[in-house]
Amino acid sequence: MTHRPTPRWKALLGASALALLAPTAAPALAGAAQPFDLSVAPSGAATARPEGAPGLVRLPVGASELAFNQENPHRTYPVFVTGEESTKPAELTVGYSSTVTIAPESSSITVLVNDEVVAERPLTVGSDQRFSVAVPAGLLQAGFNAVQIMVRQFHRVDCSAAGTYELWTRLDPATTGLHFAQTASRPSDLGELPALARSLDGEVALNVLSQPGATTEATGRALSAVQSLALLGRFANPRVHLGGTPAGGIDVMVGTFEELAFLSPTKLAPNTPWSGVFFLPTAPSTGRPALVVTGAGQGDVDSALAALAKGAREARPNGSVPGLTALANSRGRPIDAGQSASFAEFGGDTRPFPGHVYRDEVALTLPADFYPANYDTATVVLNAVYAAGLSSEAMLFVRANDQIVATLHLSSPRAGQIKDQRLRLPLEVLKPGANRISFEALVPRAGDATCEGTASNEAPRFALLGTTRIDIPSLARIGHYPNLSATLAGLSDKGEAQQPLSVYAPGGDAVALEAAATMLARMAGASGTVRRVQVVRAMPHEESGDLLAVGTYSALPPELISAVERRGASADAGSAGLFASLASILPAEAAGGGSEPSPMDILKSMDKAPAGADGFLSAFSQPGDLLGRAGEIVQPLVAPIASAAQKWSAAASPQALPLPGDAFVLAQVAAPVAPGAAWTVLAAPTREALTEGSRRLGEPGVWRMVAGARTEIPSAADGALRIAQGADERLFETQGWTVGNARLVLAGWFSRHSERYAGSVMGASLLLALSTFLLLRRVGEKSK
Repeated sequence: MTHRPTPRWKALLGASALALLAPTAAPALAGAAQPFDLSVAPSGAATARPEGAPGLVRLPVGASELAFNQENPHRTYPVFVTGEESTKPAELTVGYSSTVTIAPESSSITVLVNDEVVAERPLTVGSDQRFSVAVPAGLLQAGFNAVQIMVRQFHRVDCSAAGTYELWTRLDPATTGLHFAQTASRPSDLGELPALARSLDGEVALNVLSQPGATTEATGRALSAVQSLALLGRFANPRVHLGGTPAGGIDVMVGTFEELAFLSPTKLAPNTPWSGVFFLPTAPSTGRPALVVTGAGQGDVDSALAALAKGAREARPNGSVPGLTALANSRGRPIDAGQSASFAEFGGDTRPFPGHVYRDEVALTLPADFYPANYDTATVVLNAVYAAGLSSEAMLFVRANDQIVATLHLSSPRAGQIKDQRLRLPLEVLKPGANRISFEALVPRAGDATCEGTASNEAPRFALLGTTRIDIPSLARIGHYPNLSATLAGLSDKGEAQQPLSVYAPGGDAVALEAAATMLARMAGASGTVRRVQVVRAMPHEESGDLLAVGTYSALPPELISAVERRGASADAGSAGLFASLASILPAEAAGGGSEPSPMDILKSMDKAPAGADGFLSAFSQPGDLLGRAGEIVQPLVAPIASAAQKWSAAASPQALPLPGDAFVLAQVAAPVAPGAAWTVLAAPTREALTEGSRRLGEPGVWRMVAGARTEIPSAADGALRIAQGADERLFETQGWTVGNARLVLAGWFSRHSERYAGSVMGASLLLALSTFLLLRRVGEKSK
């Protein structure tokens, strides 16, 4: 099909008409394709905050990542610089506010660019503080660069551990960043997508210019495109808008030549490695850059999308060595089985510490199909030094995902050194995807009660050395549902089925679709995977595979609501599971059941079996199948226990956990039929709460904490997340079968289901005793 542009007056007239209709038009999921909506009216989401001072290359994070709390906070940001900017003179500006409780004479702020100190200033108390410093020529490189900010802040009058929690400094996102002389427009090609400006909330707007009345197939293609875009741009917090957008960000247009006829052919000159994929540094009618995916027909568009996704997965970032390290650490340093990483490689704070409470943490990422269980332990190999004369309360705490895993006393009349001390880090406290390991050292002295002296003239009390490292052992690798952390880490891409992900928003609700698209874009950026997407109008059948359903409580189908309202069994379930496991090892014939009975069916049949000593003693007096005879012998013994187990099991069955009226819920259940698939649900009481919850989910601190079968994000910004585990567990293969991995998976499964292990051992013991009895009886008969 020949690409023929429409006349200019028709395109302008169509765009003007659509701009007037945009506030009232509903984004239906079916209907004939219409010209693209080029209006700038918001699509229901809140308008993005302004991007700050013109010409400022801001730090690529939101407010939560610009806060520096307690005595020794530090952060490293991967800042992208275009090729043209790297040749220009640059100036670094830091704007901040600090609490009045800080002692300015002993507090300081230090700024490093690519590991070179460019500024060191006393920390001034109060709001709207600012300083600027020239960046040495040649220090910035094209690509990612590391901008590190290290703060030392101490209390004016309170030298207790509690006083350190009153210390804070916050950077101003509107004034902190790099200024370049004669800055060119950013970015100039797809390789410079990370240079896109962020809002003051740290979000990058991905604006899908869709057709009013777009088909479900067209919407699915757009959602696939935004995933590739988020992955190419290395965006930590993308925000997708459908059918209009706030100012800023990048536009996304997916369609055939006929549907994109308003674009001039000269604007679609080949400028990417993939046929049918084009990048426009400045798109017509909007003034924003745009990604265009097109072709002569829908088949060509699908091929272009597949090539774009493949290219996004294979693309590698460029930049300085410190910048690439900062990028990897900002997302969680990837570590696989048998690997290790040092504290220095994580970018930890190794400065000698003269304060009262040392705190630092590192982030690591484990494989998406990692099976967390108590079959082995990782190891923290600790190297540190501490001063003499610390009080008896001096302690070092090591935490994994906020759980204390190790403690060490640091009190000693003499200075001490900790050298290669191995601390156990149980694998069961880790999870697939992002994990946090934190170190907190309380190092008080007797003089702290009266605040004798100041931190500026005190000798260091503690230092965590850069040679401290984390060693990861062999890991069990298998898919595990329900498991939200594995899903966010890209578990679905590991499965064999590779079915498309079904996205369901009841009634084609625009807010729900935007929340779903935003989550998919964040998952792509975090996991390095791109899922094929199909948007559906109704709940798919149970065999359809992975599902992402988004909507309000009242709009989602009852079967989804009831699924996510169920929680794990109570503590009494362990006893019932033990006896169910014991019964499940018996053959079906012994219980009179079908060919594949469930453990509870076997227990029920045993409960109805005749009891009595005669039945037990005479079971082998008649000829018959050996296994059947074994079942008959064991039935009278297990029947009373089975009856009690039934009652315990009924009492311990999953209870309804009502959906909260003040929280955004992310929940998951294993798909009822399809192997290796899950139903994932985003839900909130109202459309407004759905939008706000989707925004909070994108905050790095919240995203890293999502886990279990259900995570509730409260509406209050300072509210704690509530995490619940699922009642059922579904495993599926993601790796080729090996004896070593099978052994680890089996050991892990038994450690997570200790009652099943105990039941299996008891059952095996009974069968061993029975077989021994039969063997000895036969030997005795032959001896007569």
